[in-house]
Amino acid sequence: MGLGSGGLVVMDDSNCIVDLCIYFEWFAEDESCGRCTTCFAGTRRLLEILRRIAAGRGRSSDPEIMRLLADTMRYANCFHAQAAPTAVMSMFRFFEEELNEHLYHKRCPAKVCRGLVRYEVVHHSDRLPEAEAICPTAAVVRDNGHYRIDQAKCIKCDACREQAPYAIAVLDAFGL
Repeated sequence: MGLGSGGLVVMDDSNCIVDLCIYFEWFAEDESCGRCTTCFAGTRRLLEILRRIAAGRGRSSDPEIMRLLADTMRYANCFHAQAAPTAVMSMFRFFEEELNEHLYHKRCPAKVCRGLVRYEVVHHSDRLPEAEAICPTAAVVRDNGHYRIDQAKCIKCDACREQAPYAIAVLDAFGL
């Protein structure tokens, strides 16, 4: 039985379950004491797989490997390691369709995973010069009076869209 602080996470369709699992697994890996290989290596592998999925390089074998890791981690020496895969297992239980979108369709329904989205100028706006000015990598480019996003420079920081939300859209990187 685990006692300690509790928490409630409330999400809507603007949140991504894969991104949330990355956050929780990062925390579990960071907090691992390193004495138990099951915990230290297990959380690291889960995090690597989740990051690969978020980058659009997920594999069809990933769910099986994540389940195997979670099953193995229940035999760890401490409760920290035993609880570490809880978010991932909840993802399988409640959000498997969203995970499958990431894995098989290479898209993030919430448009959060940077490896699965691209930014595009879709409308003209008076706020585009502000978006150009705030871009840290100069990815917002003006050519002959028209703006575009240089995909090679874009780091998907969302700063440009915050400045010109009606002109810049977040789209699926791999199309439909």
